[in-house]
Amino acid sequence: MKKGLFLSVLLVFMLALAGCGETAQEKFVDTYKKQTDLPEKYTQSVSFKVDSFEQDGLDAQTAAIVELLKQMQVTLTSSVDTKAEKSSTDIKLVSKGSMKMNVDLTVLSDMKSGEFFIPLKNIVGVDSSVKALIDGQTSGAFSEITKSHPELKDKYLSSKTIAELAGTEEPVKTSGKTVKATKDLQEEVTKMMTDYLNGLDEKRFSEGKNETVEITLDKKDFSAILKKAHKMLGKANVKKDIKTIASEQGASKDFDDNYAEFRDDLERSIKNFDKNNTVKISMPISMKTGKDDKLESMTMKIKIDNSKDRTDSYKMAATLKLTNKDFVKLPAFPKSSEVLSGKELETIIQEAVLKVMYGDKIKTSDLEGLDTSDADL
Repeated sequence: MKKGLFLSVLLVFMLALAGCGETAQEKFVDTYKKQTDLPEKYTQSVSFKVDSFEQDGLDAQTAAIVELLKQMQVTLTSSVDTKAEKSSTDIKLVSKGSMKMNVDLTVLSDMKSGEFFIPLKNIVGVDSSVKALIDGQTSGAFSEITKSHPELKDKYLSSKTIAELAGTEEPVKTSGKTVKATKDLQEEVTKMMTDYLNGLDEKRFSEGKNETVEITLDKKDFSAILKKAHKMLGKANVKKDIKTIASEQGASKDFDDNYAEFRDDLERSIKNFDKNNTVKISMPISMKTGKDDKLESMTMKIKIDNSKDRTDSYKMAATLKLTNKDFVKLPAFPKSSEVLSGKELETIIQEAVLKVMYGDKIKTSDLEGLDTSDADL
């Protein structure tokens, strides 16, 4: 897939999700706008699945990866308590293909301190297919760790632990300036999208079953939205908000040059996108309203057909769904005694690697005299 087309499709996906007695058009736009008006406590789920992908000339390895992706679904379910400044995100990866797997990972975030925690119970208790895959990459050290340290199921990794082990800086606490910049940026995106949707012919909107409202976006819509996004990114206040967010993430170096380069790349991508007369794009969007006429769910089904292109022929389809759910109470955050330190984790890993390499005769006291830096973990 050409870089420009991929960037264009991805950006429209993100823009559509960002806001994530009426006519169907008014109902659709009103529901979209209300997606940003979230309560103090809320739970949202976002799932993504590649439904199909076909491309000529794929090598065996790439074809196998594509086939694997076609059988996978990724679902992120987040519960947020804005007053407590805490959140929990469950990441679920399910594959029903030749390589069956079911992976669950939870991330607990403390927005006050900027720290996050990962319960190890789902990592040490992964299903057999995932364990076999990890063992294949670690020469069996992963199984050695889970066997020798059953207590890990009650422990947590923290961002501090990971930073300590990797020798990197800890994530910084999100400042009030960044929170405001993020909110302002979201409002800009929502306004841009609602202005565009309001300008469309109301006949393009329809009401479906179960109180849904629907519209199908095509290549012309993608091009128009991307041009509006490019124009929005040229606004001084938008650039300032993005710079505020980037600076807190340590990405402020050469920001102005990188930002200008990104806008130039986007402009070139839009021009190439418009010149591509072979690609066909269709993205039906369906919104279902719930309590207080607020968004209950939104489903986007993207289909791209570039099969007539002589040099880059492919077809693909994917589904993305956002669902607002009843609030799920946050799990308990770990006590300090339940969080592994970087030193503890390093010792556990080294001990397992040494046992795999040298057998059970190795002692923990021997660790300081041996070099395991080249071990495959």
